[in-house]
Amino acid sequence: MTATKLTQVAKTLQAKYGSGAIGRGDTTPSEDRRMTTGSLRLDAVLGGGMRIGWVTSFYGEKSGGKSTTAIRCMGIAQNHCRNCLRPVKDVQAAPPEGVAPEDAKTARWGATGTCTCYAEGLYQPDPPPKETGESPKVYRERVEAWIEKLKGNSYEEMVCAWIDMEHSFDKGWAVRLGLDTRRLLYVRPESAEESLDIIAALIGTIEVDMLCIDSIANLTPTKELTDSMEQWQQGLQARLVNKGIRKLITGSSSVANAHRTITQIWINQVRDKITMFGDPTVKPGGKGQEFAVHAEVKFGKSKIEMDTEQYGAKDEVIKIPRTETFSFKCTKNRTAGTKDSEGFYIQRVRDTDAGKAGEIVDGEEVYALAMHYLVDSSKKGAYRLADREYTSQKAIAVDLRDDAGLYSAVRAALLAKLIKGAR
Repeated sequence: MTATKLTQVAKTLQAKYGSGAIGRGDTTPSEDRRMTTGSLRLDAVLGGGMRIGWVTSFYGEKSGGKSTTAIRCMGIAQNHCRNCLRPVKDVQAAPPEGVAPEDAKTARWGATGTCTCYAEGLYQPDPPPKETGESPKVYRERVEAWIEKLKGNSYEEMVCAWIDMEHSFDKGWAVRLGLDTRRLLYVRPESAEESLDIIAALIGTIEVDMLCIDSIANLTPTKELTDSMEQWQQGLQARLVNKGIRKLITGSSSVANAHRTITQIWINQVRDKITMFGDPTVKPGGKGQEFAVHAEVKFGKSKIEMDTEQYGAKDEVIKIPRTETFSFKCTKNRTAGTKDSEGFYIQRVRDTDAGKAGEIVDGEEVYALAMHYLVDSSKKGAYRLADREYTSQKAIAVDLRDDAGLYSAVRAALLAKLIKGAR
């Protein structure tokens, strides 16, 4: 086939199936933009944070940190501008407008904020379409007014949706983890069919930026809910989930097109299977999910560190949880070459003088990653970090522990280093 014939075929296909059907490889819409998970180690394991517009799976043992991590990711996303993915400091929740009084109590709140990504050239949107019957002069004036508004403030909120199949979403703990539940689009479906249809509809709006299914294991087919307990439906859930996943993956790619900003988090559990060899665990919902996800993180069972406090006589003591450690391993990653990378992060489970419940304790991680990415040790017997010189690694660790300003600056520098696409 000659170049002339190929060009003609490409034009024909574009006319029939749309401009995104065929084109150059470097014009694909999948920019490598990423969002932090809150844990620097998990960001590193994922190869630079959670990739925007792709599907990340959190699965594993009970109490492993799957839902906790997903909620924290959404809380962080709520404080970013959807146009440039930069954190916005003045984000404020705003009551819904134009909602009937009887619906105001359940309507999702919006957000206001300030971002200059358009003025800085970091965001270049397409102009609004011309309205039917609109004259060229009126359209030009409308576009000019639209551009002037963007120059002053181009902030748009990131909308997050939580699909609560387990009916176990805890509002109080979610707030502790940094999520503004007033701005969360909360969905509580009763069946797998209802859930997948709702998710497909939300994806079709292109207005939901991050969506979490909690969990695939609880996507229960209607037939299983309505039939008697003694009736079996072998493979029904797997067939339904596999069909739904194909639709969600294809739908998120086609409707978003050049934007491709719909980020999905799929949470799943593990079950035991009868086997003498290999991995004795299996994920509910079939194997289709494993092929569809772009990055997959397996969480192990968490470990609790306890504080012992005396409340009476010498032998009258009580143990109180202090921190919880979540371990994880990347079992698949199309977004970076980090398969089999592993690590852990620690979070507080109660308020103490050192910090509040839900906060991540990552001092050791900051030190370890700073030594790897930021510290200049080219000069023998000397180390340089953030314009400071040290004679030992221990001195760096002590400074990071005691100097809150240095710690914040180093953590921010590491975040910019780890998160690909960060500006």
